[in-house]
Amino acid sequence: MRDKNIIGINGSFLRKPATGIGQVSWHFSRELIRREEDQFSGRRYIIYTEKRLQDDFWQDALPKNIEVKIIEGWYKRDDLIRKILWEKFWLPKQIKKDGCSTFFSPYQSATILLKKTKHLMFVHDVIPNIFPEYLNNWRKKIYYWLVDKAVKKASGIVTNSYFSQKEIARVYGIKQDKIKVVHLACDPIFQKQLSDGEREKSLQQYGLKLSDKFILYEGGLDVRKNVARLIKAYGKLIADLRSLPAGEAGKASEKLPSLVIVGKFNKHLVPLVTDIEKETEVAVTKYGLDREMIKMVGFVEQKNLPALFQSAEVFLYPSLHEGFGMPVLEAMTSLVPVVTSNTTSILEVISSEAGYLVENPESVDEIEEQLKKVLTDSLENREEKISLAYQESQKFSWKKFTDEVLGKLGVI
Repeated sequence: MRDKNIIGINGSFLRKPATGIGQVSWHFSRELIRREEDQFSGRRYIIYTEKRLQDDFWQDALPKNIEVKIIEGWYKRDDLIRKILWEKFWLPKQIKKDGCSTFFSPYQSATILLKKTKHLMFVHDVIPNIFPEYLNNWRKKIYYWLVDKAVKKASGIVTNSYFSQKEIARVYGIKQDKIKVVHLACDPIFQKQLSDGEREKSLQQYGLKLSDKFILYEGGLDVRKNVARLIKAYGKLIADLRSLPAGEAGKASEKLPSLVIVGKFNKHLVPLVTDIEKETEVAVTKYGLDREMIKMVGFVEQKNLPALFQSAEVFLYPSLHEGFGMPVLEAMTSLVPVVTSNTTSILEVISSEAGYLVENPESVDEIEEQLKKVLTDSLENREEKISLAYQESQKFSWKKFTDEVLGKLGVI
């Protein structure tokens, strides 16, 4: 028997808050909790997780109508096999047992539910369908085959951009007006302007100083993120600035900026990810760079990212393909000028007036051109773009996201 007042939520990625899906799961759940604390709805919410969450807040301070339920299963190894077992079998079985009438998956999963349970699925993108090279082993191929079946069976779909809406409709043969667009937001920690001391403390952990002048890249190292061309464009920029007379180079030549790359490089994933070590060596040789000018700082904890954004001269993100473009929004909120692509979903995050946009991100010359433009631009123009970008960033909020999802679920 289904109780129309019981709503289930897939909380699998709450244990991985550093991931994009983890951020969506975390902020949706936090906003849901705030809503129920402020205005008790009388509905019961069950957040399903795979293990006890490290943060005891979930167990100790939840409203009385929100429960976290752990589904562990017999297979303990945290891999794709377990993911399939959890999403395909263990989770649906528990949802049926609990009598949920409505269920929300904050990412595309392999979960298929009985028709009696309304299932709303958030489909972030269709990257594996467009770039099949990501499915480089049989486990991934099986998993995404199951995901494709589940997406088609879902009662409703939401996604993060109008660009993704069109791609999902095309790939799955679903009518576009059946897919609801709900824009994401970034972590509120990016809203706070840090003191010099706070920034210095975070920067020191990654071998950086407050006095450093640097261009920042933060995000995945997937080939589609275009980091190889980013490194080439940076090398070309430095060579060009060095060749200009001091008067022409202007303030950009006062102290040549380094390039800071944030992201964990796993060499065994090449060629799916950019071999940044190889690309760096090529750029150093070709453009006569000092090796220490390109700094790969690896993984940076979420709490330390605002310090890097707020200390950067420029945020550079010439991605080839995005479902949304969260790092761009984080930079806009952090009051740093943005050089990014005029492609896929990015124009839904930042306008051409607010950023320095690259028309063709496959062109190293065009990426370098926009980099040089922002570094040599007048202070007035830079500040105008920064201000406009910040204003645009304020249109996105997790409260708005949560309200729209709950509306689609029929809860409000």
